[in-house]
Amino acid sequence: MKTIDNEQAEKLLEDIASIKKVINKNKSIFQQVVDPTHFRLLSLLFGAGISFFSIMIYFLINSYGSHSAIPQNIKWIVYTAIGVITIILSFMKQRLYRSSVKKIDSNLTLGWLYKELFADRFIYLYLSNIFLIIFLIAFFSYKGIPGYITPAITIWFGIFGFAGAMLHIKHSIVMGYWFFITGIGLTVCNSIHPAIAVFISLGIGFILMGITGYIDPKSAKAE
Repeated sequence: MKTIDNEQAEKLLEDIASIKKVINKNKSIFQQVVDPTHFRLLSLLFGAGISFFSIMIYFLINSYGSHSAIPQNIKWIVYTAIGVITIILSFMKQRLYRSSVKKIDSNLTLGWLYKELFADRFIYLYLSNIFLIIFLIAFFSYKGIPGYITPAITIWFGIFGFAGAMLHIKHSIVMGYWFFITGIGLTVCNSIHPAIAVFISLGIGFILMGITGYIDPKSAKAE
């Protein structure tokens, strides 16, 4: 088995030290920015929205017999509402991030935050994960097995939740386990209706995320 030489070992140690330096330098700031108390209402709204629309779609499919049988005007109203609400909540999220950064230091900006988050090689990890989920959604759709899309997205959320371990964000780690485990469970139990799967994994997951921020706001950071 081929082993690495001293020069390669030193380069590897330098890369690890560089990543640790970026994390440790701004760890306390990142912890404050992603504190769940800032996003608890948003999480509740997002979870409630997902739950409401997933259950609505489930009943519409049952009422009309299939998704394709649902009248086009009803589908247009429902999916337009989902799109508008998603845009509004995304805008609210950006405002909350900006507000969180400004509370720490009025000179800080969202641009600075994203630059620090994606410093060094973190951008490659982020982009590869984005590419992965886009590929899986397209692949499962092309193969005619859309039932695997929800588990894939849920597991994807779980992996991003585990990223909180680098910043000692206990709240993020707990939610990472929720999404990861439910995603695996839905992959195994693939007979569950897709709309109900969305409700169980993402709807309940984001509601729990919001509730956690209210009942235990001081537990955002792990010791």
